Amino acid sequence: MRFGRLRFYSGAICFSVFSVLFGLLVVMWFIPLYRISIPLFDIPAETGLSPNALMINYRALMEYLLNPFVKELQMPDFPSSGNALIHFFEVKQLFMISHVAFVLSLPITYWWLKKIKQHQIWLLTESYIKWFSGIASILVVVCLLYFEQAFIMFHHLFFNNDYWLFDPTTDPVITALPEGFFALMGAIIVLVVVACHLVLYWYCKRKAV
Repeated sequence: MRFGRLRFYSGAICFSVFSVLFGLLVVMWFIPLYRISIPLFDIPAETGLSPNALMINYRALMEYLLNPFVKELQMPDFPSSGNALIHFFEVKQLFMISHVAFVLSLPITYWWLKKIKQHQIWLLTESYIKWFSGIASILVVVCLLYFEQAFIMFHHLFFNNDYWLFDPTTDPVITALPEGFFALMGAIIVLVVVACHLVLYWYCKRKAV
């Protein structure tokens, strides 16, 4: 097999990263997800704001996080402390890095898929999908059972401070971003990742016939 296992699994890892980043970009840019979450998690009751006012504030937040040219965060109904502003700036940086990483993963993923087709290594690809699915399933179950702990671990992994611990009295925006909303975002990311691998599995099975 001219296409060695090291190259194959390097490409497979890149495909996995690509699928996770793709899921992350979906939840970043799918603003209507928050509108769905407003009645789902009864956010108006927690904040005292109408659904329209909540959407205005959420759009202001996401415009800051997603647009590299927006330098200041200004939410009309939610003041932010200095620590919160630092945290949102760090989140913005992670979002920018995610976009760059996604773009960089595209040519590598395309190369990997092209090599799979050229060398017809469908069985090896199918084996990777099964291994990935098994590991991903275990991680998903663990995160579902211990979401709060997983949420905390995520913040400790990506942030070197505790500025993400918001006080509702100084940073009331936290009342508009309930834990369930982040869990829903996580579930959508998982669904996108699974969908990407199902498409890959279907592609391999179709080529193997």
